[in-house]
Amino acid sequence: MKRLVKFVPTSILATLLAGCLTRAYIGTGAPGVPSPDKSYRLTIRAYSALWPHQYPDKTKKPVYIGIWSGNWSSETNLFWKGYRFVGADLTWHVEWASSEYVSVYLFDYGEGFSATDARKSGTPSNHIAMLTYVLNKQTGKFVERR
Repeated sequence: MKRLVKFVPTSILATLLAGCLTRAYIGTGAPGVPSPDKSYRLTIRAYSALWPHQYPDKTKKPVYIGIWSGNWSSETNLFWKGYRFVGADLTWHVEWASSEYVSVYLFDYGEGFSATDARKSGTPSNHIAMLTYVLNKQTGKFVERR
């Protein structure tokens, strides 16, 4: 009985803590956004703030950008960096100017507006950041251009 008395509160506490430390994320998925010649791909992962916040809430969101070469089974990481941006339903547009130059535009439509609904209704977006990456031909890696 003593074991049960210790087990039940411990189980409840573990369940509550696990629920409080969860977060949702959206992203490009493993395929990412390919470069024009398909030799590179850029991936994005954006996370919500910790529970009880949902992704569309205006909060500080961790965003991770990666640039990869090769297929999924033998990929090589050419860039990886984490950022933090404040936004509501944070979304993005990736634009490859060439296979050596790519820009990521991060934006939202304001607190209380979902990206899907805002696009349909023509609501203007709020610019949050523009990130640009260039291939360093000496190292073969991408670097952030400021």
